[in-house]
Amino acid sequence: MEVYAKIIMQRGEPAQLVNIADPRTAETVDLFTVCLALARQQRFGCQLAEGLQYDNATHSWNVAVACEQLMHRRGMLVAKQPSPVVFAALVHDFPEGLGWGDVISPIKQLMASVLEYSYQDGHNDCAWGFAKRFGLTQLTMEELDLVKEADTLTYLAEDTALRGAPRQAEFKDAAASDIYDFMVGIVALSALGFSQDAPENIAAKLVSHVGFIQDKIAEWKANLQ
Repeated sequence: MEVYAKIIMQRGEPAQLVNIADPRTAETVDLFTVCLALARQQRFGCQLAEGLQYDNATHSWNVAVACEQLMHRRGMLVAKQPSPVVFAALVHDFPEGLGWGDVISPIKQLMASVLEYSYQDGHNDCAWGFAKRFGLTQLTMEELDLVKEADTLTYLAEDTALRGAPRQAEFKDAAASDIYDFMVGIVALSALGFSQDAPENIAAKLVSHVGFIQDKIAEWKANLQ
């Protein structure tokens, strides 16, 4: 599928028209430009409580935190071993920094009902490019479901902390319930602290963290050989 948009592919260069549905675009774009776009996007279509800021880069970071906490509570983390699953959680929304944007769920559902090629289809195609770039194509469905669960828990915590939504009555298990409560606090602190920083600084921190985890995973894999 071809979906063309003007994207800044390399920092400091003019935007160019590229196919954002082509996985190869995700494999070649400068990560800083992706992270900067995420840092400039406010969650929930900017519909946040007065005085709060909370961007998509911070959301990505917090989904990774939720994923790591879930794995820890369920005995799925191996000591001193970096987790590709947590890394996948960190970069799960990178397509939104490559032109797809943070579209609210009702609009996604509407697009899926009227378009043969929906927003989610394009998001998934772009995500596959990032998965190849970061060496995450071998994740199992169970691991991908864990990333989705962490994303959902973070969304629920954000809805409570940033918009005053009531606590959900039931969760999958005690671990999910506890981590939701934990993430409400993390999100609130993020909105008052981390997200108040300049987008350029947030983007730089996210790029640095991505590189750090990539290096740790590569080092771990090399030691296995």
